[in-house]
Amino acid sequence: PFPRVKAAAQLAKGETRRAMNDDAGALADYEAVLPYASDAPDEAAAARLARGDIFRLVGDEAQLTATYLGIIRDYAASPKWCRAAARRLVALADLSERFEERLARLREFVSLQADLPILPALAQNEIGNLYAATGRLAEAKRAYQATISNFPSETEEAADAYFKLAEILAREGNDRERMALYRRMYEAGDFPEEIRQRARQGYIDAALAAAEKERNLREWGRAARIYRELIAFDDRIVAAHRGIVACAIPRHKQRETLAEYRRLAAQHPENPAFRYTIGLLMTYDPAIEGDADPKAALAAIDRAIAEVTHAIRLDPLSPFPHQTLGWLLEQKDRLARTIAERENRFFGYARLLLGMALDLFEKEPPAPTLEQALESYARALVLLGDAPRPRDAADLYLNMGNGYFRLEAYRRAYHYYHRRLASGVPFLDPRREFAFYRKFGRVAFHLERYDEAAAYFKRAIEYAEANEPIGEQIVLYTRLALNEQDAGRYPEAIEYFRKAFQLNRKLGRHDLEAQALRNIAINEYFAGTRDRDAERFTAALDHFFESRDALTAYGIKAQARKGGRFDIETTVTGSDTTAASEAAEGFDERGELALVFTFIGNIYKSFEDYENAQKFLREKLRL
Repeated sequence: PFPRVKAAAQLAKGETRRAMNDDAGALADYEAVLPYASDAPDEAAAARLARGDIFRLVGDEAQLTATYLGIIRDYAASPKWCRAAARRLVALADLSERFEERLARLREFVSLQADLPILPALAQNEIGNLYAATGRLAEAKRAYQATISNFPSETEEAADAYFKLAEILAREGNDRERMALYRRMYEAGDFPEEIRQRARQGYIDAALAAAEKERNLREWGRAARIYRELIAFDDRIVAAHRGIVACAIPRHKQRETLAEYRRLAAQHPENPAFRYTIGLLMTYDPAIEGDADPKAALAAIDRAIAEVTHAIRLDPLSPFPHQTLGWLLEQKDRLARTIAERENRFFGYARLLLGMALDLFEKEPPAPTLEQALESYARALVLLGDAPRPRDAADLYLNMGNGYFRLEAYRRAYHYYHRRLASGVPFLDPRREFAFYRKFGRVAFHLERYDEAAAYFKRAIEYAEANEPIGEQIVLYTRLALNEQDAGRYPEAIEYFRKAFQLNRKLGRHDLEAQALRNIAINEYFAGTRDRDAERFTAALDHFFESRDALTAYGIKAQARKGGRFDIETTVTGSDTTAASEAAEGFDERGELALVFTFIGNIYKSFEDYENAQKFLREKLRL
């Protein structure tokens, strides 16, 4: 009675003995299971496999082969056990160390295809794996093709061959052939639905990768054709519609593409991809891109938001509408603040002119749409998940970094900027890359990652020197100099402050000369203090006198104090001198002179020239 229970108990007993390294006892227990094979086929198969595993441990290859072949023949109608035994047999080839011996052993198994198709199919794929691992891709492809052609009934092995073949095509950069392979596999109908869906996703990913390569080459027309082919396959693939937009903009086809999608949305109102693409195209409205008329830009943004939120209602699980909504909310926040600042400035002027109490008319601070934008970006990132879309993920990392940068949440901004950098995805727009490195440098500086900040600022400067106005170059050189100053690399700080000074002169900005010379002098002073270098002190003294003379001749540019360490053009930080720290706030002419006289007095004091030290202290007190 209860033969299956007895077989299961005997099998468990064997497993216990095996765990105790009693292989002889375990073999006896497994043998005791076999008489119950007719009533407990699964237990008997498991026992035979376990016996084979013990034979492998003791090196009895003949017994091992016979055991596994017996399982394959006896369980031909049970794929689970048949495949398990076949995989163990194929793995025997690994016992040979030489490539040729392993290959010969696998070919022996392939020759058994007449009565045991699962074994030769697995062996044929293993031959492909062997060739692929040694870089012989042509032979590997032929091996996988042989599996597909000779063993179509072994669907799992045939599918594995298809996928391995696709991997080789990807390594070769043959996206077109990879697309065709995946599509043939998907449309054949010979595979289980799970495998067909995997092939479908493979086709989509291959098509997007092929289009991406064309975009990287600025071949917009060829990329657009691939995207349209993908849309013909499934018109709800949002990434393909985004690709159409990305190819339309550089070819100045925004207007006609928008008209096309309006027609499609009218014909298929239930399709969220069409509605979303309308919203995405509207983000390129000239009114949004320019700041000349913030109210017109805000109205254009609201129209785009309406389209994108409509798409989200139709399909809330697509990441892209959430990403675009985040960007629109970020721009809305920026424009709302611009409008409020301009209107409040107007009322401020009116109050001065008319003496009127106009506080009631002033705008309230805008709603926290920037925080809403970050929530939308985060939702998109979650929905993107582990999808193999490196560019989409990279774009979201940049969006998140920019949002946190604007909130001055620098640690969070650094996290996402670093993920954008680590993605390795190239920027398609050089100016966007420039803006990334400029902001990343500022974030790294705020976190006192001075080496990183220097590297990022230099990347930004490299672009700016070829493409940006001199004013932008001055700002970047000043930021780089401040970074070097805080890092205690005073000679480098002097070099970059001097470069900014030269560019200021080139622009004819004499009202900035006094502060630039003062920054050079302060770093000469710091270097002299650290290195006990009298020549540095002398150079610092000369520059302080030049700064004083420039103040007398040209005055100084008035500076408004703002938040953030880099908002002051001539910020000086990182010193152990109170006066230098105060310089970070920016000074009027009197404050600049007081700072200069303080340092001059200190330098004379270090030279033990107390008469001149007292003279400049008195000069400071007379201000």
